[in-house]
Amino acid sequence: MIKSATPYLFFFGKANEAIGHYERALGAKAKTKQTFGAMAKEGSTWADKIMHCELEVGEALILLSDGRPHPGVAPTNASMSVALQLDDEAEARRAFDVLAEGGNVHEKLFDAPWGGIFGVVEDRYGINWMFTAPKNAK
Repeated sequence: MIKSATPYLFFFGKANEAIGHYERALGAKAKTKQTFGAMAKEGSTWADKIMHCELEVGEALILLSDGRPHPGVAPTNASMSVALQLDDEAEARRAFDVLAEGGNVHEKLFDAPWGGIFGVVEDRYGINWMFTAPKNAK
């Protein structure tokens, strides 16, 4: 039986930058962060790159890495999104706007016919984020 499924995101040399961006946008916190240098017995141009990071985003966990020191072709993320369910409309709008900085809004946040708000943004790292939140009463 599957207990959980956790996204593992790869940033091809920009993981530290992405961690800072997600801390600002989503209030994320790096629970663990290991570099390639800490794991290797010899020097490497990737010594300061992230081998593995556990990023807490609210009650959820996202794993991330810079990838491999000798990566092949970077995959496209067109068929994958991270779905975020927030409990506050204002916070959803704030986080959406921060992730949109340097990225692309695929679907602006709108009043969804099934209730609440919904929107999709691709951040500056090519990660697609789907937002849902309840519509706050005014």
